Amino acid sequence: MKYFLFLLTFTFLVYSCNSEDNTKIPSPPAPPEVKKPVEVKNKFNKSDDKPITVSGKFYITHEVDSENEMPQSLIYVICQAETTLVAKVVGDASLVEKSQFSNMDIPSNAITACASWYAGAGDYFYLIPDKRKMLKVFQGWQDEGQETPGYHWKKVKEIHF
Repeated sequence: MKYFLFLLTFTFLVYSCNSEDNTKIPSPPAPPEVKKPVEVKNKFNKSDDKPITVSGKFYITHEVDSENEMPQSLIYVICQAETTLVAKVVGDASLVEKSQFSNMDIPSNAITACASWYAGAGDYFYLIPDKRKMLKVFQGWQDEGQETPGYHWKKVKEIHF
């Protein structure tokens, strides 16, 4: 039995002195693959880019003047989620069809137009977009007694966005 204990101790000693390490520390993971940086091109006012254009539309509300019982219209321009009051006119204003632009001396590059007529007189409006992020509002008028023909167009407002 002494022999057995001696052999057991000797085997244990030899086994524990083994040079192989049983408690291995895991190696760190490989670094992620490095990708080449993506080239970003700025598109700020390059000469080859298209010019910035603005579009808009008329929004018209109707009411009645409580004092005179006359219909009135409030004409607004909506552009890029902003609303701007252009005019308050007498009559029920409505949009003008694009096919009527040439008959009313409205330029072909106008994007929309509206008109109001009441008791022999009318007010007219159209919008022209500008490359400088603005809309130009033109107003014209006609009445039954006018001495000069036409719509008497003139620029009344520039709306910057």
